[in-house]
Amino acid sequence: MNHPYVGMLNALSNIKERLIQVNIYKDFWDNFNAVIILDEDPDGWLEKLSPLAKYIHKHKLNLPLIINRSFIRYSLDSYPLEFINMISSQNFNLVQIEDLLANLKIDPADVRLQMEREFKSKWLLTRQIILEGRMSGRNLRDTLHMSIRALIPALKGFFFLSNQAYP
Repeated sequence: MNHPYVGMLNALSNIKERLIQVNIYKDFWDNFNAVIILDEDPDGWLEKLSPLAKYIHKHKLNLPLIINRSFIRYSLDSYPLEFINMISSQNFNLVQIEDLLANLKIDPADVRLQMEREFKSKWLLTRQIILEGRMSGRNLRDTLHMSIRALIPALKGFFFLSNQAYP
């Protein structure tokens, strides 16, 4: 496979014993993203992940999410939309010791609550920018772009709640 994230595996060689899964997924705009799932965080993680940071910056890739098994277990209620976004997108595993993303149990009530927070926060932010008079083309464009990027996972939440296929 000839994908820029494949080379990232060499940068993870000093923590390979901790790797459970490395999943690559596309966002709404067809940009690739990665999630690296570890069994647990290694001692001296900042130093051990330094080669990864160098590789990511050199190849101008999106920074991967680096999480562990415990983070998933205790964050499904807090960040269900982020997990839905990962599993609802085109994705593939570079490493799969265990497919933790395939077996997620996401509570619809948690999805609804996070969707509400996302929609309300973006609405409030947009109103604040308008009221502050920062309506220059660039400010408005940047705000709308950020809001839309943040709302795409919330929109996927509608499909999750209605048991429909994701677009």
